[in-house]
Amino acid sequence: MLMKNLYWGGAIDTITEMIVKNQLNENNIRFYLGYSGWSEGQLDEEIKENTWLTGKGSSELVFMNDPELCWKKALQSLGEPYNQMALYPIDPQLN
Repeated sequence: MLMKNLYWGGAIDTITEMIVKNQLNENNIRFYLGYSGWSEGQLDEEIKENTWLTGKGSSELVFMNDPELCWKKALQSLGEPYNQMALYPIDPQLN
């Protein structure tokens, strides 16, 4: 368990069985696929340089259906001065 209502991993056979039994639906489960990699110490250094915005995650953000709203909510959770950034359009060319 990563946090309340948020788990990492799972057995695909168990997940399939839970879907068939209507114990899980599209609002209860997400699959993510991808890869990001850094050399040793690179991410720590980037965080020290304030290259990344970091904050506390939540299952609400993970299961949000609207990516634009998710980004806005994540920024708002960081407080000032990020509340103002949350009002910017996702595509800066639209500003």
